[in-house]
Amino acid sequence: MRWIFDPSKEGLWVLLLLLILIALIVMWVSPPAVASSSTGLEQEPATSTATEPVVDPRIGQVTHHIRNFLETVCGYDPKKRKQRCLDKVAKTRRWKRAPGLSVLIVQAADEYGVDPMVVSEIARSEASYLEGKQTRVGSRGERGLGQLLPGGRPEKMALAAGLDLTTSLGQVRSIALTYADSLEACGGNVLAALRRYITGSCTSTVSEGPKRRYKRLKKAQKRLAE
Repeated sequence: MRWIFDPSKEGLWVLLLLLILIALIVMWVSPPAVASSSTGLEQEPATSTATEPVVDPRIGQVTHHIRNFLETVCGYDPKKRKQRCLDKVAKTRRWKRAPGLSVLIVQAADEYGVDPMVVSEIARSEASYLEGKQTRVGSRGERGLGQLLPGGRPEKMALAAGLDLTTSLGQVRSIALTYADSLEACGGNVLAALRRYITGSCTSTVSEGPKRRYKRLKKAQKRLAE
C-alpha cells in the first residue's frame, strides 16, 4: 500500500481524477444517449400502433345514392328556397339512416353475390327507402323495402331462408335473395332480372304486371343502364 502515498505517483492520481470527472460529466449531460447505447436500441418517433378500420368504399357509394335520391325533392324549388329544403331533408330519418342502411345493403349483397347498387336501386324504386313504421304499403298489401307481396314467391323464399321481414336487415336480405334468384333465372341479364323481380317473368310486358310498379321499374332500368 506504500505506493499509493508515493509522491512520484502524483501525476497518475491527477490523471485518474480527471477521467472520473469526465465520466461523471458525460453521464450527467446525456443520460438518455448512454441508456439507449447500452441497450443497443435506437430511439424512433412515437407512432400509433392502433390500425384504423378499413371502410368499404361501396358503403359510401350507396350512401351517396340514397341521399342523392332524397335531395331530388328539392330539385324544383326556387334557388332561394332550395338550401332551406336541403337543410330540412338532412334532418329526416331517412337521411340520418342512410349510412346504416348502406352497411346492411352491402352486407346483404355480398351474402348473395349481387351488386349492392342494384339492391339499393330496388329499395329506391320500390319503397323510396322507407323502413319500419314508415314502410310503404302497396295496393295489394306489398310491404317493406322490397315491397314483397304477402303469399308471393319472393316472400315464401325469404321465409324459407329464415329471414325476419319485420326488420330492415331482413327486408334488405330479401331484396338481395329475390334479385339473385331472378338474375340466375334470367341468365345474368340485370334488366331482365329486375323485370322478373316485379312481374315474375324475365320477358313480361306491362300488361302482365302491376302497372304502377312496372313504371317505377322502367325508371330503375334506365338509371342502371346509364
